[in-house]
Amino acid sequence: MNLATPARLRKRFATDKGTIEIYFLSPDVVLQRATGHAELAHAQAIAATLQAAIDAGQRIAIFDDFSGLEGYTSEARIELTTWTRAALPKIAAIHILVKSKIVSMGVAVANVALRNVNSYTDRVAFDAAIMRALDAKGTRRP
Repeated sequence: MNLATPARLRKRFATDKGTIEIYFLSPDVVLQRATGHAELAHAQAIAATLQAAIDAGQRIAIFDDFSGLEGYTSEARIELTTWTRAALPKIAAIHILVKSKIVSMGVAVANVALRNVNSYTDRVAFDAAIMRALDAKGTRRP
């Protein structure tokens, strides 16, 4: 497995504003990559995909590579925060890689409500956290 091109693309959702790709690196380790500007439809695609994994009995670790995300709508933020708060008992961890100051500020605000968001600005540290999660699950990695 190479984190630059993960093998198991579960969902890709794109609009003219942005794209989200959701990869399952293992049944319970999820990598999401977002670029552009997230809208409500992106947030709904994320929530539906992750809810399906939870409904299948998984307690998931979520890794959000939002380094290419430039911004998001209020509706997208509300949708994801509301879904995440409801799903928290089935979420092992949330890790988010950010570059944009606006996205970073939104992650900080969400963490006030959720209290379990690990935020990164360094890709090496973010990728290392993914590898630790895969190692803990006994998943083969590069």
